[in-house]
Amino acid sequence: MTLFDDDFAAADAVLAEVFGETVAYHRGASSNTDVTAECTLLDRDVLDSEGFETSLRQFDFTIAASELTIDGAAIVPRQGDRIIRTIGGVEHVFVVQRDGGRECYDWHDPSKSVYVIHTALVEILS
Repeated sequence: MTLFDDDFAAADAVLAEVFGETVAYHRGASSNTDVTAECTLLDRDVLDSEGFETSLRQFDFTIAASELTIDGAAIVPRQGDRIIRTIGGVEHVFVVQRDGGRECYDWHDPSKSVYVIHTALVEILS
């Protein structure tokens, strides 16, 4: 633990309270429909293996590790999990996926208490 861990945790709690929203986290048939998350949109250009530039749109969800549970048990984000976010009364489905060659999540803080989960929008339900 570092000197600033408590400060990072306090700042994250304030940001989640102000910018957070409730989403549903699904793994197979199991889910947690009461997860507080912050969503960030990232647009960037990447080079493929042949040197061609492609635009990539990625949505990252910042979720406290303590919030990421299913059936009362803590889980680690896994490729293929789904996050459902309601925007204007319409459900948007995001699939958890790897970020290039990296894992499907990164740690947001030095104490590893907050995930940044990488996703792509795959479906809009009406």
